[in-house]
Amino acid sequence: MKTRHTMSTLTNLSAPPAVLRRFAALTRGRLSVVSASLHLEHTSTEAFLERLEVLRDAAAPSTRIVVNCVLAPHLLEQVALAQERVVAKGFSFFPQLMKLKGGVFAYDAEQLARVRGIVGDFGLATATRSANLAPAYTGKRCYVGARYLVLTKDGEA
Repeated sequence: MKTRHTMSTLTNLSAPPAVLRRFAALTRGRLSVVSASLHLEHTSTEAFLERLEVLRDAAAPSTRIVVNCVLAPHLLEQVALAQERVVAKGFSFFPQLMKLKGGVFAYDAEQLARVRGIVGDFGLATATRSANLAPAYTGKRCYVGARYLVLTKDGEA
C-alpha cells in the first residue's frame, strides 16, 4: 500500500554496503533526508565516505544527504580535514558545537579559532542553518514526537 509518507534517517553508517544498498532499495522514493553522523573516534573519513557514496549511489536522486559531525575539541584538526573531503565529494557538511549538560563546551581561544575555521561566521551559520550552534528553544512550542515516530534498525517502534 502506498502512502504519501516520506522518511528521514539518522545513521552513523556502520552498516555494511550490502545493507545500505538494501535500505536504499526498500526506501526508494520515500527516503527524504539522510543525516549521517561522522564519528572520527570510531571510523576514518575514508571508510565513512566509501559507505556514504554507496548509499548515495543506491538512493533516489531526490534524497538529501547531510554529514554532521560534533566539534570535539581534541578532534578539531581532523574534523577540518574531514570537512574538506566530505565537501569535495559533493556532500553537505553540518558541524555541531559540542554540547554538555547545561550548555555548550567552553572551547579555549585556540580551539574556538579552529571551530570558527570550520563553521565560519556564527551569525551567518545561524541564519542559514549551516551549523548546529546549540540554539535555545526555551519558551518555544515543541512538536518533538508529534509528527514522527522512531524505528530502530530491527523494526521496533
